[in-house]
Amino acid sequence: MPRSYNSEKRKQLEGEMRQKIVKATVKLHAEKGPAATSYKDIAKKADVAIPTVYKHFPELGGLFYACTRHAAMQAPAQSEDVFSGLSSLRERVAALVHMRCKAHAYFDPWLRWGGERVIPEVISLLQEDNAMARKLIVKSLSPAYPKGNVPKEIMSMTLILIGYHTWANLQAEGGITQKQIETYLTNSICKLIGE
Repeated sequence: MPRSYNSEKRKQLEGEMRQKIVKATVKLHAEKGPAATSYKDIAKKADVAIPTVYKHFPELGGLFYACTRHAAMQAPAQSEDVFSGLSSLRERVAALVHMRCKAHAYFDPWLRWGGERVIPEVISLLQEDNAMARKLIVKSLSPAYPKGNVPKEIMSMTLILIGYHTWANLQAEGGITQKQIETYLTNSICKLIGE
């Protein structure tokens, strides 16, 4: 008697296999960077055959997209809710800085390899992140700019100060604690807007 075909079960198994491949790839990208990760490495890490990786991700772009989305879904939340109940500008800026530093610490294993400069899927994710950061800046600086009209130079400098590369450079200095980094960035932003 032929075995019965269950399309739902097959879809479920394919989804599980894709997830297994994505998780293995995300780990490898964090360990050695996307450019140094091969399909052979992925297959070994996921404990599958190389053709299985190609079957589920025939295009590298599709794999990068799945990986960036997977990593983003696991990232610390960044939401305007963090400002609720905070009325002083300094408290709000400190909350913004803390939230962004947590996100940078999470994404550091992937970003330190420089993929944000060459991988379209990473560039796209970072553009979304930049748009969100702008909204968070407007919300955090609302005591100083209640109508949301943050001057361009203040927005640009704040984006630089709360950006990944600023955080990574401060981290690389060594001997500086996360709390000291956050205090330095908070003080710099507050000074920038004249508080």
